[in-house]
Amino acid sequence: MQAAHTITEVLCAILTFGDRFHFDSLAHDNDAVEKTVLEVSQPTREGSGNQTPLPILLRGTQLVRKFNHAQPDELQILLAVYRLQEQNVDLVVSMNVPMKTSDGTTTTPGDFAAARDTFSAAVETLRIEDYGLFA
Repeated sequence: MQAAHTITEVLCAILTFGDRFHFDSLAHDNDAVEKTVLEVSQPTREGSGNQTPLPILLRGTQLVRKFNHAQPDELQILLAVYRLQEQNVDLVVSMNVPMKTSDGTTTTPGDFAAARDTFSAAVETLRIEDYGLFA
Protein backbone atom coordinates (compact mmCIF):
# COMPACT_ATOMS: atom_id res chain seq x y z
CA MET A 1 0.00 0.00 0.00
CA GLN A 2 1.44 3.36 -0.97
CA ALA A 3 0.83 6.58 0.92
CA ALA A 4 -0.63 9.52 -0.97
CA HIS A 5 2.72 11.35 -0.99
CA THR A 6 4.73 8.34 -2.25
CA ILE A 7 5.21 8.62 -5.99
CA THR A 8 7.09 6.46 -8.46
CA GLU A 9 8.79 8.91 -10.80
CA VAL A 10 9.89 8.39 -14.40
CA LEU A 11 12.26 10.88 -16.01
CA CYS A 12 13.69 11.18 -19.51
CA ALA A 13 16.57 13.62 -20.08
CA ILE A 14 19.24 14.45 -22.65
CA LEU A 15 22.65 14.73 -21.00
CA THR A 16 26.33 14.00 -21.52
CA PHE A 17 28.96 11.87 -19.68
CA GLY A 18 28.49 8.26 -18.46
CA ASP A 19 26.12 5.91 -16.63
CA ARG A 20 27.68 6.25 -13.15
CA PHE A 21 27.95 9.99 -13.63
CA HIS A 22 24.20 10.13 -14.30
CA PHE A 23 23.50 7.98 -11.22
CA ASP A 24 25.68 10.27 -9.07
CA SER A 25 24.06 13.35 -10.62
CA LEU A 26 20.59 11.98 -9.83
CA ALA A 27 21.71 11.27 -6.25
CA HIS A 28 22.95 14.85 -5.98
CA ASP A 29 19.68 16.23 -7.39
CA ASN A 30 17.73 14.06 -4.91
CA ASP A 31 19.94 15.26 -2.01
CA ALA A 32 20.66 11.58 -1.28
CA VAL A 33 22.43 10.94 2.02
CA GLU A 34 23.66 7.57 0.70
CA LYS A 35 23.90 5.92 -2.72
CA THR A 36 24.89 2.46 -3.91
CA VAL A 37 25.19 0.99 -7.40
CA LEU A 38 23.90 -2.60 -7.28
CA GLU A 39 24.33 -3.69 -10.89
CA VAL A 40 25.30 -2.45 -14.33
CA SER A 41 24.46 -4.39 -17.49
CA GLN A 42 23.88 -4.03 -21.22
CA PRO A 43 21.12 -6.02 -22.93
CA THR A 44 21.48 -7.68 -26.31
CA ARG A 45 19.21 -7.08 -29.26
CA GLU A 46 17.45 -9.93 -31.06
CA GLY A 47 16.49 -8.76 -34.54
CA SER A 48 13.91 -6.15 -33.51
CA GLY A 49 14.76 -3.87 -36.43
CA ASN A 50 15.15 -1.01 -33.92
CA GLN A 51 18.22 1.08 -34.81
CA THR A 52 18.22 2.93 -31.47
CA PRO A 53 21.47 2.16 -29.60
CA LEU A 54 21.27 -0.40 -26.82
CA PRO A 55 21.22 1.26 -23.39
CA ILE A 56 23.51 0.67 -20.47
CA LEU A 57 21.29 -0.32 -17.54
CA LEU A 58 22.05 0.55 -13.95
CA ARG A 59 20.17 -0.37 -10.77
CA GLY A 60 20.99 1.19 -7.45
CA THR A 61 19.63 2.48 -4.18
CA GLN A 62 19.51 5.94 -2.67
CA LEU A 63 18.53 7.10 0.78
CA VAL A 64 16.70 10.41 0.36
CA ARG A 65 15.07 12.67 2.93
CA LYS A 66 11.67 13.68 1.58
CA PHE A 67 9.03 16.06 2.88
CA ASN A 68 11.37 17.32 5.65
CA HIS A 69 11.30 13.95 7.46
CA ALA A 70 14.23 13.06 9.72
CA GLN A 71 14.43 9.47 8.44
CA PRO A 72 15.37 9.04 4.77
CA ASP A 73 13.25 7.10 2.29
CA GLU A 74 14.87 4.14 0.53
CA LEU A 75 14.57 4.40 -3.26
CA GLN A 76 15.42 1.83 -5.91
CA ILE A 77 16.79 3.67 -8.93
CA LEU A 78 16.43 2.14 -12.40
CA LEU A 79 18.50 3.97 -15.01
CA ALA A 80 18.97 3.44 -18.75
CA VAL A 81 21.64 5.42 -20.61
CA TYR A 82 21.50 5.48 -24.41
CA ARG A 83 24.83 6.78 -25.77
CA LEU A 84 24.25 8.75 -28.96
CA GLN A 85 27.85 8.94 -30.18
CA GLU A 86 27.27 11.05 -33.31
CA GLN A 87 25.22 13.62 -31.37
CA ASN A 88 27.64 13.59 -28.39
CA VAL A 89 24.79 13.21 -25.89
CA ASP A 90 23.30 10.57 -23.63
CA LEU A 91 19.56 9.98 -23.51
CA VAL A 92 18.73 9.00 -19.92
CA VAL A 93 15.55 7.28 -18.74
CA SER A 94 15.22 6.76 -15.00
CA MET A 95 12.62 5.49 -12.56
CA ASN A 96 12.64 6.14 -8.80
CA VAL A 97 10.74 3.48 -6.88
CA PRO A 98 10.16 4.21 -3.16
CA MET A 99 10.84 0.92 -1.37
CA LYS A 100 10.48 2.10 2.23
CA THR A 101 9.37 5.53 3.35
CA SER A 102 9.93 7.33 6.62
CA ASP A 103 6.21 6.92 7.45
CA GLY A 104 6.58 3.11 7.30
CA THR A 105 5.08 2.53 3.87
CA THR A 106 6.81 -0.24 1.94
CA THR A 107 6.69 -1.47 -1.63
CA THR A 108 6.06 -5.19 -1.90
CA PRO A 109 8.35 -7.40 -4.01
CA GLY A 110 5.42 -7.87 -6.42
CA ASP A 111 4.90 -4.11 -6.77
CA PHE A 112 8.62 -3.59 -7.37
CA ALA A 113 8.63 -6.38 -9.97
CA ALA A 114 5.71 -4.67 -11.74
CA ALA A 115 7.54 -1.32 -11.70
CA ARG A 116 10.72 -2.98 -13.01
CA ASP A 117 8.72 -4.72 -15.76
CA THR A 118 7.19 -1.36 -16.77
CA PHE A 119 10.64 0.24 -16.86
CA SER A 120 12.04 -2.68 -18.88
CA ALA A 121 9.19 -2.46 -21.40
CA ALA A 122 9.80 1.28 -21.85
CA VAL A 123 13.55 0.77 -22.26
CA GLU A 124 13.18 -2.15 -24.69
CA THR A 125 10.67 -0.39 -26.92
CA LEU A 126 12.15 3.11 -26.95
CA ARG A 127 12.80 4.21 -30.55
CA ILE A 128 14.55 7.33 -31.69
CA GLU A 129 12.80 8.30 -34.91
CA ASP A 130 14.46 11.68 -35.48
CA TYR A 131 18.09 12.12 -34.43
CA GLY A 132 17.78 15.77 -35.47
CA LEU A 133 16.17 16.38 -32.08
CA PHE A 134 19.61 16.01 -30.51
CA ALA A 135 21.48 18.44 -32.78
